[in-house]
Amino acid sequence: GKLKLSRSSTGDIENTVIDCNFKSVFIFRPSLLLGKRKEKRPIEKIVQIIMSYLSFLFPNSIKAINASDVAKHMIHIAKSNLSGINIISNKDIINHCKY
Repeated sequence: GKLKLSRSSTGDIENTVIDCNFKSVFIFRPSLLLGKRKEKRPIEKIVQIIMSYLSFLFPNSIKAINASDVAKHMIHIAKSNLSGINIISNKDIINHCKY
C-alpha cells in the first residue's frame, strides 16, 4: 500500500531525525512538486497545470517546483560542507535553481 503522510506525521518524522543527533541533517520542504508520477492524482494534476501557468502570481514560498530541481539542489547540498540542522524551504530551492 501507499504511505501517506500528513503534516503532523511529517513533522514528527522530522523531529525524530533531528533527535538522532547526526552531524548534518537536511530537511527539504518543497511546495507542490511538478513532474510525472506513476500513480494517478487527477486533482493534483489539475493544480500542477494551473500553478505552472500562473506561477508568476505566487511567492516563491508556495510556488510549484519541478521535482528535478529539488533533486539537483539535494545533490548540491549533499556535496557542500554544511553541518548541523538545515531546513531547506521551497524559496531556498527556487532561489538556488536560478543560478
